[in-house]
Amino acid sequence: MGFKDLLDRKLGPMRGLVARPQRAPTPELDPEAVWYRRAAGLEFRFRPDESWSELDVLPPDHRRAPVRLSLARAAALGGLSAWRPAAELAAEGLPTKVLWGWAGEDLVNYAEADPGVPLSGRAGALAEAEDARGIAVRRSAWPTAAVETAVHVAPMPFMPRGQDLEGATLVGLRVAGLERGHEVLGATLTGSARTGQLLRDLWPRLSGRHTRSEILGFFDKGRARDDAGKLLELLDALTFLEARGSPPEPAVRLAAPAESQVTWLGHAGVLVQGGGASILIDPLFFSASEPEAPWTWPKKPDPRALPPVDAVFITHGDNDHLNPNTLLHLPRSTPIYLPRTGAYPPPFQVDMQGILRVLGFTELYPLAEGDVVSVGGLRVEACPFVGEDWDLALAQLTYLVEAPGFVTYYASDSARMDFLYEALAARLYPVDLAFMGVSGAAEPMVSPPELGYGNFYQDWIPPAARAHWRQHCAGPEDAARSVGIFKPRYAFGYAAGGGSFVPMAYCDRGDHDAFAARLAEAGGATKAVSLPMGYPVTKAALAELPAHSSHPR
Repeated sequence: MGFKDLLDRKLGPMRGLVARPQRAPTPELDPEAVWYRRAAGLEFRFRPDESWSELDVLPPDHRRAPVRLSLARAAALGGLSAWRPAAELAAEGLPTKVLWGWAGEDLVNYAEADPGVPLSGRAGALAEAEDARGIAVRRSAWPTAAVETAVHVAPMPFMPRGQDLEGATLVGLRVAGLERGHEVLGATLTGSARTGQLLRDLWPRLSGRHTRSEILGFFDKGRARDDAGKLLELLDALTFLEARGSPPEPAVRLAAPAESQVTWLGHAGVLVQGGGASILIDPLFFSASEPEAPWTWPKKPDPRALPPVDAVFITHGDNDHLNPNTLLHLPRSTPIYLPRTGAYPPPFQVDMQGILRVLGFTELYPLAEGDVVSVGGLRVEACPFVGEDWDLALAQLTYLVEAPGFVTYYASDSARMDFLYEALAARLYPVDLAFMGVSGAAEPMVSPPELGYGNFYQDWIPPAARAHWRQHCAGPEDAARSVGIFKPRYAFGYAAGGGSFVPMAYCDRGDHDAFAARLAEAGGATKAVSLPMGYPVTKAALAELPAHSSHPR
């Protein structure tokens, strides 16, 4: 295998984006006769509290020193996502001398002719919209919370617990521009807590439903509105925005339904609508540019298509159920209901309330088993959650949701709970649709990180138990036996590795099709249905759905 073949195998679909004929300017080329494009993998670092006029740009090889640019020059560089001839760029105010210098600093690629491999996105969405069209963040632009502690500024820690978030403050966002499964552009926008709050409030408004004036109208007049406008212009200059004529297609069907409906959003995420209200359970979103692979499905839920959400319900603290990056897409005034941990949670408990407070959510409502919440015309009951706990007292809940004419249950990652299912069987109104976790996740009590979460709790697991294998979650067989007890009319197997865009974990053994097969073998009253991801389904529509998935695995 030659070098080119090795490079093609390593880079895959990125090969054309990063390759260029030369690695540095050479005297054989005429700088005024070549084409230029932004390098793939730049990192912009901007602290508006220090300066609204300058920022640092790190070349793709981050071992090199950052380059300090004026905001205008950085905007010109960020917008250079397509190949452009030098003469054309010079006419727009980018002299060849500047472009050739950027080539020497590894900030731009250059070629003797247009290679025909542009990056996605372009600057100018605000001008294109002209305050008559909505402004949306591009789906391939993905946010991560930047948190400041007494030590440093860093991304939100993974599943923080104990004292991990003590004194932590949201000070900004890091926005990644993703393409073909790889990051081609990054922008770290950090400053004070005020900067973090401005960005936090700005991001959920970038759904395509609001014009520029409407977006800025959410901010108080004066400095807050002025700075929000500057941040909006910066995101536009760095190609993170787009002008939309209307919200994404599913939004039309998700807004104000005439009858109760549920929308599976992938993995354990579900949108429930009815009685004039919309709630989310365990939302999980990823960029549309995540690469296609055997475990992915072509369609991925679009957070910009969400209707206004009246509340969010979290089942437990694992990162695929309480996901900080996903929650950044929701206004911080959104009420969040979560399992109660008490005033002094044990040190192994994920700090769910701490995560939500750092993200700026102001309405947090801890729930205990048996608590009932009304959200508009929806009734939500907190139910037990057994399993996935490594013999530790973790805060966990499942949920029973009663919408007008449509009762649903969400088992999440729980194991067998016959006592609960017997209680559900005794209800006057049976469950119409049960979302049953079917991963069958099994792993050692302490295992390598790639096998699961056991290593995350190892300090609290007795050494003698660390090599023991444990099935933490119900698999297809367990889920089939469970629905045989409370006999919902329909059941859907979800929350398994391999669902939507979540890679199949080594410890996950089940999926929906295996669950459907078990139900068919049992011959009970419950019919398996395969829900279409991202599209709403009413109770009446369940009878028309197939039992097995047509999506690739």
